[in-house]
Amino acid sequence: MKTIRLLFLNLIALFIVCSCTIKQTINYHEDMSGSNEIIIDYGDFIEQMGSLMGDSTDLDKDIDMKESLGGLSESFKNMEGVTNLITLQEQKEGLVGFLFDFKDTESLNEAMSGVLGGEGSNKKNAPKSYLQKKNKLILDFDNQDLGKMKKSIGDESMMMLIGSFDYEFTVNLPFTIKSIDNKIYTVSADRKSISATVNLEDYISGNESLSTTVKW
Repeated sequence: MKTIRLLFLNLIALFIVCSCTIKQTINYHEDMSGSNEIIIDYGDFIEQMGSLMGDSTDLDKDIDMKESLGGLSESFKNMEGVTNLITLQEQKEGLVGFLFDFKDTESLNEAMSGVLGGEGSNKKNAPKSYLQKKNKLILDFDNQDLGKMKKSIGDESMMMLIGSFDYEFTVNLPFTIKSIDNKIYTVSADRKSISATVNLEDYISGNESLSTTVKW
């Protein structure tokens, strides 16, 4: 999924002077199918640059990611169980990203392996970052898998720029959560959702972990 990596690198190069947020939200159904949404929010950048430049027309052209987003359909089309891809680019609001449905955790693993930089990913060799067992969901984001993304970024100076990004991760479940073993997460008042925010550089470098077991 070179298009996703290129999209990410292009945005990093543009947002050197501003903090931005990557938001990933997974919504599970009772059969553990669901939807996965990844949105990059660069609204602060748009606001700051708009106040400096006045007319944002040229800026909108610079941040036009339609070509990169268009390549996602090709990337996902051979993934069984990954459907209903929707891409988003709202330049005025400073939002870019995508949403897709997945049939099961295996399909989600395959898709997210590609997002992290895997080449020729399939259900057989995709990392088991999302694993469903009886009355539990295991999130296992080992540092080796995240290292693929770090390697694809390559340049150390680019890695430093990632320090301006926050990563917000949310999982919504149709079950009442009984326990979770990573204190970095906040459990919602109705105990059906977990969320955490980390610095993206810390996360990719392995200094922060989002791995956990959620039981219901």
